Amino acid sequence: MNYVSQLLQRAHQVFHSLFIFAFLDESNRWLSNLHECQWAGIWCDEEEIVRVIDIHGQGIQGTLPTSLAGLPYLDTISLQWNKFDGTLPDEFANLQHLIHFELHNNQLTGSFPPSWARIRNIQLLNLSDNRLRGQLPVELGNFRNIKGLYLFKNSFSGTLPPELSNTKSLGKYCAIR
Repeated sequence: MNYVSQLLQRAHQVFHSLFIFAFLDESNRWLSNLHECQWAGIWCDEEEIVRVIDIHGQGIQGTLPTSLAGLPYLDTISLQWNKFDGTLPDEFANLQHLIHFELHNNQLTGSFPPSWARIRNIQLLNLSDNRLRGQLPVELGNFRNIKGLYLFKNSFSGTLPPELSNTKSLGKYCAIR
């Protein structure tokens, strides 16, 4: 079993409910005999490196699997409209190729991890409609290429960090309430 298969197998332990979704064909469910690039919700590049995980709207419960941080070339994670709880893992700060990260409409708690400022290529970050709280870290200003930052329907306190003005392209696509 190759490295990517091992990481996805560990991630599957959290995504155990994928086995029961009626819309998925038996042959392409996670941990089937197919290569992971043929599994439902997984997209790979021509070199069979996992680039996208999109399993939104599946009612998946549990905490976010930190093992996803071991897939260094992920550029898109779409886990919105599920029932994830727990905090935002610091380990995700290691996803240096991440461009789109959608976690809205879950049940996530805790604060925004300052370590996530290391995700320098992020262009879209949607954490809206969760149960996040606390002050937004000044490190948000390190998201130099962010175009969409959606943090509304949470319980953040304080004011927006002035460092957000350091971003190149954030403007009308910033929604924080």
